[in-house]
Amino acid sequence: KGFTGWEKPTKKFRLATAKEVEMICPPPSRKWDEKKLPCDPIRILEDGEIVPEVEAIFICELSTIVRRYVFDKKTGGLEVRDRVMYAHSDMMLKMEIPLADKPKDTIAEAIYSAVTRTPDREIEERVNQRWTTVRTAEGSALSVLGPFGAHSLTDKAFYVTVMRSPAFASCNIRRTDNTWNVDRATRRHDQGEHEITWRLNFAKSFNEKEVSQASQMLLEPAVWQIFYPSGRKEDKFALSSLENCVTVDSPTVQIVALKKAEKSNAMIVRVQDVSGRTQTTTLRIKGSKGVCKFEIGGYNLKTFAVTKKGAALNFKEVNLVEGL
Repeated sequence: KGFTGWEKPTKKFRLATAKEVEMICPPPSRKWDEKKLPCDPIRILEDGEIVPEVEAIFICELSTIVRRYVFDKKTGGLEVRDRVMYAHSDMMLKMEIPLADKPKDTIAEAIYSAVTRTPDREIEERVNQRWTTVRTAEGSALSVLGPFGAHSLTDKAFYVTVMRSPAFASCNIRRTDNTWNVDRATRRHDQGEHEITWRLNFAKSFNEKEVSQASQMLLEPAVWQIFYPSGRKEDKFALSSLENCVTVDSPTVQIVALKKAEKSNAMIVRVQDVSGRTQTTTLRIKGSKGVCKFEIGGYNLKTFAVTKKGAALNFKEVNLVEGL
């Protein structure tokens, strides 16, 4: 019959008891407090006006998940920070998200594109990259952003693959073929402690650009800028706002890299199309009248080296390694 799915999960996590919480992460007061306040599996860590934060502890046999829910009142999103102590072997860990409305399909990020899939009768594995969105017939969208490599969708629930066991990681590989089976089933490689951050976004309709940008902001490391003022009065204007200093006219062309060239003083600007269609647009730099009008193919990348001669800017298209 070939590869088939699963009818239902084998095991499920449950909310920890007070005694189990005391064993997993006892509070400092346990050392000196005679009253021994109860260890609650659900705690409100912060009840702010902008970002409330709640902690919950879940147990499944010897595996534990310490989860923090961070509610963003401005955007309506929900960020989840999981600390997983995974003790199971040869099993796949999935996160189940129950659905109130019947799903129409999922659309998930793939390499330079997005793939649409309809619900399955069983829990089938579907590959994705940084984000996956469940869409209903009414048009509403639930997006999951995070470092998950696969998902599953049925008529009642949405499953995200958090960790893979060696047995499932080497599916559809012939045991007798040593060429394709080398180092593909390292045993128990997912056991131990893992930290995972992911996000749920809710919207009335699906917007690929917003979801793609949100996943990039969640998963990309922060960029730090260090400024050392000299103390002179005129330096108070030295660090001006960098917002919109380099822009592209098209809303479906993103600036994905901005840096100094490796072998020269040129500024490197790399752009990517996210619409999937060939289009013509313009690259602009704040404070300069010079612009660069260019054509870019669907899901393509283009790199420009920008140099300055006097008051004029020169835009030169280069390859991904800057012509080295």
